[in-house]
Amino acid sequence: MVTKRQQDLIIQNLKSISAEIRLKSLQQVSTLLSVPEPDKIKYYQAALQDSEEAVRKMAQRLLGSLDQAGGQPVDHAPASPGPAPQPAPASPEAADPAAAFVPDAGSGPAEPS
Repeated sequence: MVTKRQQDLIIQNLKSISAEIRLKSLQQVSTLLSVPEPDKIKYYQAALQDSEEAVRKMAQRLLGSLDQAGGQPVDHAPASPGPAPQPAPASPEAADPAAAFVPDAGSGPAEPS
């Protein structure tokens, strides 16, 4: 069981000047059950920008393991807001319900002969 203080130190060490410590901290974060998955993803994505190749590779591997565990792919790029979805244009029938009604041939009044 990792205490809150130990967890905070592990997370703080992700920004260490030592690549070995950053690498070890990434490995430790992956084992922390108390860290929510979105937070882990955030830490791993930040590590993808690390100056050391070993740290970047570890971050990629850990993100990949989250992909497999969750069943859905994780976006490996930092999130950026996209354009808001536009509502679909309404069809003319939706604007005037009477225009969409087509009576049956036998349901109208009989025409005199």
